[in-house]
Amino acid sequence: MRACTERPPVFPAALFLGLLCAALGAGRAQAQPPAGKLSRFIPAQGLSLYLEYDGLESHAGAWKATSAWQILNETPAGGLMADAARQTFDQLRRLHPDAPFGGDDVLAFQEHLTRRGLAIASLKAAGGNATVFVLPGMAGAPRADRVRRMLQIAAMPGRDKATSKPVRLRGRTLNGLEEGPGDGGPLARISPPPPLTWWMEGETLVLVKGPEGGTAAFGPDRPDVEEKARAAHADCVALVLDAIEDKAPNASTHPLFSAAIVEGRDIAGFEPNGLFAAESSRDAGVIGELLTGPGGEVSTNSVEYAISAAFGVTRARRVLARWGFRGKALLADLRFEGLGADAAKAGLLEPSGFRKDHLPPIPRRSGAFVIAAPRRQLDSKTTTDVLEGVSVREEYRGHWEAAKLVFEDAENRRAILGLFERLGPSWCLYAAPGGASGKETLAALQVDVKDVGDAEKALDALASRLNAYFREQELGEAGAGQEGRVPALVLERLPGSGRGYRLTSPNDRVPWLSGTMQPMILIAGSRMVLATNPEVARAALAAERRAEDRWQPSGETARLFECLPSNLSLLFVGNPRDSAWPEAIAELGGTTTPAIARLLGADLDDPPARPRPSELMSLLGIKPAGHDGKPLKAEDLRPLIFPSVFAVAIEARSVRILSLEALPFGCLGAEAVYNQQGLSKSVTLEPRFAPER
Repeated sequence: MRACTERPPVFPAALFLGLLCAALGAGRAQAQPPAGKLSRFIPAQGLSLYLEYDGLESHAGAWKATSAWQILNETPAGGLMADAARQTFDQLRRLHPDAPFGGDDVLAFQEHLTRRGLAIASLKAAGGNATVFVLPGMAGAPRADRVRRMLQIAAMPGRDKATSKPVRLRGRTLNGLEEGPGDGGPLARISPPPPLTWWMEGETLVLVKGPEGGTAAFGPDRPDVEEKARAAHADCVALVLDAIEDKAPNASTHPLFSAAIVEGRDIAGFEPNGLFAAESSRDAGVIGELLTGPGGEVSTNSVEYAISAAFGVTRARRVLARWGFRGKALLADLRFEGLGADAAKAGLLEPSGFRKDHLPPIPRRSGAFVIAAPRRQLDSKTTTDVLEGVSVREEYRGHWEAAKLVFEDAENRRAILGLFERLGPSWCLYAAPGGASGKETLAALQVDVKDVGDAEKALDALASRLNAYFREQELGEAGAGQEGRVPALVLERLPGSGRGYRLTSPNDRVPWLSGTMQPMILIAGSRMVLATNPEVARAALAAERRAEDRWQPSGETARLFECLPSNLSLLFVGNPRDSAWPEAIAELGGTTTPAIARLLGADLDDPPARPRPSELMSLLGIKPAGHDGKPLKAEDLRPLIFPSVFAVAIEARSVRILSLEALPFGCLGAEAVYNQQGLSKSVTLEPRFAPER
């Protein structure tokens, strides 16, 4: 939502296309156009942000090879998503009964963009940023009429009809302008604000909006503010026309575009379908500019900032991205540049990291896992930024606050860091089956040990210090002389020859320390293991000793690993069991409209129990939700979702992030909480770390 309100609408458009476009299919195959086919409509002058999406028509073969296409076209999912969206638009239309378009119009417009693509650019201009939209193939009825009606509402909010007169300029008919008196010519006056102009360039619709800024850009209480805004907009329109007529360089000549177009070329089999590039001249960088509030301050207590700080990219001056298809996967390649010579020292991750072909001994049949190489020396500001941005579930908040309290003690912190400095380079957190049934989600942590003997001494020192701390907290300083009393928590050395400790509660005073939850820390071979119970610890020991008991990439996951750089700083492999997609799609008919209505505070009726087929779906050959009379079930979709792979590689002056998935955020869980007034909790996406069965 922050991106929607504080930046040009590039990010909302990308998200809209990425999550909804595929539901309407790929259309017929055509010759693939060259990358950057729409860049000739965008001027190079002032370019600070550029997004181009090719559309699916030009990549029909690659698109049909993906698992996403199979989910949306060979199961009822595509029809269910399309019809649920149409019904939602129709219901929301009740908020504006005079709107000249309905759900079928919106879906048809979106379907056209999905097939043919679009380009969006942000240009630095007097008064702020202007936005240019380029939509190919919009000529002819009914597309042109539908777009014209939508643009009238966008151009003149609160009015039933557009009253501005079309203007002829340089052989084109420009809409959203009116004739102005005097020497200013037809571009001298624009009515009403905000400035918005559109015209057809052959079959391509070009729209120029802004510059944004108004009184904030030209000064408050000035009688010439509106005139200055009109003049700045007129300059932007003229600049776009110059680029189209080859009187000025277009976006394809800009260094920003040239840097983005080559991203992903080192990945064999990758067929790009989109391009994104942004740069900032401000010290805050692209991320900081995105997270800048109305007062000009950067929001450092947000989840977005915490993630950026963890990866060390908060001040990146340039962001480049390509996305598209590779085999069954949707692939995105994102790079943060302009971090300076000290890029390798930023964030929480170590640049050297670990090799993708030398992973920790994760037990076979484990669930999702993440491997990270944390930096040995962490600056306090980065650590504080990340900790402040961490969002912890309510049921774990007490444990999180207790952990922070333990770390705040100076002696505890010294002992903890003493052990930390002897560990590395890679840390692995994975989901291990545990408990009586083997189905409960239990986490386990493995860490490399540099020197086993040295690490054992540091572990003994840490256990001794924490036992003293537990005793002091419960019994006070006088408790040292009360030999007959013991605190509720004790780190007890493992019996026999075991090298480690187990967290126990004498006399069972801590209820959650039960048979399935017996946290222990031990050293096994060249690794330290933090396990939730003895069964999980034994599985870790077995994987350490025998290669046949270890997880190895296979099938589609092995093919995804081929795309990754040799050295990584972070690797996440998701479990399809964690995915929120199957349930979300299967329940669309009963949840979509009420959820959106509550978000908007609208009083709408619930949709029918089963979505009804629409004429648009029939024309596109999409089957309705019944699909041969059988209702869609979540278990029908889950086998089509393979493990997601997310990787981070840190280079000398840049940070590269790669994701390969069956669906966007394919192996993450989602959660949203509503009350009668609307959304009471932000929608969250998170790895759930469920074990394999």
